[in-house]
Amino acid sequence: MKIPYSDLDWEVVTDIKLIKNFAKKGLVELHYQTGTKITGLYDNHKFTCTYIDSAKTFVHDGYKYQQQYFDGCFNPYLIRTKEYPI
Repeated sequence: MKIPYSDLDWEVVTDIKLIKNFAKKGLVELHYQTGTKITGLYDNHKFTCTYIDSAKTFVHDGYKYQQQYFDGCFNPYLIRTKEYPI
């Protein structure tokens, strides 16, 4: 299954430094594999894990961030809206 990384209104946050910065601020709870490189379940393709355990809904630099589950995934991802009026 392929995760849709963006839509017209949102996108999955794949910047590990940003996710870890939010975790230090207490806005995101990291999964133990977040930021590590693992091999896919169905192929040998390596990728960096960007899923999380949980996240609060918050606004940062004009973007709204929240957790989002996708079909077939056990853990949520952090997504951000393209624009959020403040």
